[in-house]
Formats: sequence, structure tokens, C-alpha cells
Amino acid sequence: MAKVFNNYKGGFITVYEVCALLLTIVFSIVGIYLIIVLYAANGLITEAKKAVKVFNSNLPGVLSKMRGTVSSVENLIVTTQECLDLIRCKIISPLYSAVSLLDAVKVGYKAWRIIRKEQSKEEPAKTESEPAKADM
Repeated sequence: MAKVFNNYKGGFITVYEVCALLLTIVFSIVGIYLIIVLYAANGLITEAKKAVKVFNSNLPGVLSKMRGTVSSVENLIVTTQECLDLIRCKIISPLYSAVSLLDAVKVGYKAWRIIRKEQSKEEPAKTESEPAKADM
């Protein structure tokens, strides 16, 4: 075995003894770190428990407010639907009828203009063939 260091008795210590000492130091540091982490985790767990208790105590009030809000929204939806039905039945239908009547008048006016245009084309031909009446 290789002797590396002098020990306190004057003898040498081996490489294996040095490795064992280093591993002991490393494991003690890791152990201390784990103790700190577990202590912090314990604090986090207690905080989480407190938060859950507060949440559970406030949850019934929040749910009742949520139910009230949902019922208000449902009432609003029903009221809006009734208003839209009223608008569709009482306002849109007469407007649709008026628009249909105006469209019919528009088609009739176009037909009347076409007829007048055709009559005006035929009238100059009649007046040219009868210029004698205008002179007399």
C-alpha cells in the first residue's frame, strides 16, 4: 500500500484512509444540506396547509357568489332573447313588409319608365309622318 501522509503517531496514512476522510466530509455536507432543505420544505408544507385551510373556509362564499352570478347571467340571456324576439316580431316584420312594398313600387316604376321610353320612341315617328297638322 502506498503511504501518502504522516499521521499524528508518526506513521503514514494510506490513500484509502484519505478517500474515506474526504467521503465522510462530503457526506456530512450533503447531510447538512438535506437537513436545511427538509426544514425549508417543512415550512412550505405548513404554509400550504394554512393556505388550503383558508381556501376551504372561503370556498362556500365564493361558490354562492358564483351561483348568484350564473343565475344573473342566465336571467340576462333570457331577457335578451325575449327582447330579440320582440324586435323580430314587432319591428323587423313591419320593416320587412315596408321594404317589400317599396321594392314592388320600384319594380313598377322601372316598368312604367320602360313603357314610357318605348312610347317616346314611337311618338317622334308619328309626329314626323304628320307634319301637315302642325302647319295648319
